[in-house]
Amino acid sequence: MTAGRLGRRLLLAATPVLMLGVLELGLRLSGRPRGTYRPYFRLLAARGAVQELVHLHQPSRTESLKMFADPYKYTLHINSLGLRGREVRRVPEPGIFRIVCIGDSITDGMYVSDPYSFPGQLHGMYQESGRPVEVLNVGQPGAGIHKEVDLLSAIGLPLFPSLVILTFVTNDLFDAAESLDRSFEAPPARGTDAEPFLEAVVAGTAIGEWLMDQLLERQSSKERRTEILELSHVQGGEDQLDLEENGTKRGAEFVINCRKFRERHRVSDDKVVNDVLPAEVLSLWETHRLGLEIFVEQARRAEVKVAVAFFPAYPQIYEDPPGCAIQALLEEECGRLDVPFLDLTDDFRAQRDQVLHYAPIDFHLNRRGNKVLAEALMNHLDASGLVPR
Repeated sequence: MTAGRLGRRLLLAATPVLMLGVLELGLRLSGRPRGTYRPYFRLLAARGAVQELVHLHQPSRTESLKMFADPYKYTLHINSLGLRGREVRRVPEPGIFRIVCIGDSITDGMYVSDPYSFPGQLHGMYQESGRPVEVLNVGQPGAGIHKEVDLLSAIGLPLFPSLVILTFVTNDLFDAAESLDRSFEAPPARGTDAEPFLEAVVAGTAIGEWLMDQLLERQSSKERRTEILELSHVQGGEDQLDLEENGTKRGAEFVINCRKFRERHRVSDDKVVNDVLPAEVLSLWETHRLGLEIFVEQARRAEVKVAVAFFPAYPQIYEDPPGCAIQALLEEECGRLDVPFLDLTDDFRAQRDQVLHYAPIDFHLNRRGNKVLAEALMNHLDASGLVPR
């Protein structure tokens, strides 16, 4: 083989690598990777006694994330402990009653800027009232009960809380399906990552993060993508702030949005938001119930109180009747475990004339909805005597 032919073959073989390198460089110049997906990989399954703190987010940074479509952004402020929100000490100061909120994207405050997640607003309410109470956000988008057990052990308990609030969302039962093949009693070895290669690609490279963004966008329904496109003509500014505070222009179409919620979540939440639960849901409930029992046991071993807050799905706020079979099961289980059950359904239904979500684009809470949740929690916590006055 001649030197020229060998050179051409080597150049041909190297071309894809060079193209990937150029694409990676270009994406990095645009600010990627932002670390958006790193929290999904960094949580270690460290269950049991209080242990060394694990970072939920990459510490000490400010990040602007895309809400639904450019130019809509929301801002995360990550402190040195890897938590959303203000800077805090790992060990609370003497006399401070610390509350740790654990849950999924509702607790995390997806699509609202700091400090407008409900843990952030709840903390602000206590500060304004002059009470020595602080609230920390340990929410992780996509978390089910199996991950929430991990969040408690690896992150929540090492923060030395006086009270842990576990938020239940109707899709938690389907997130619990991930637990069916995983024993709560046999966690993976501490100090190892479950998916190191996937983390390196998705969270560590600009190309991997960009591809994951594209994949998630393609998974959105056609109807949702149409709704998103209708926002694309707005160029930020006050319109952006108005969206985060008040929701979308179609947010008040409550009946239509309930139908869209059930259609969009027909394989998950729609099966839960009823007065009679199908066998599939009852089976998933048993998995969730086991995880909840372990969650409470771990907290009690650390001498930390637990309360369970029920966050109502969209139809449970705007439909009549609200379909509350799952609440009855959860309340009964909390009674068996001697854990306060804070049902927020009536609190949200009292505000059902307000636009509290990003519906019909998305059914996460806007700033106003997060405020309703924070106010409801504060009232329930005071009524139950869980937080000292």
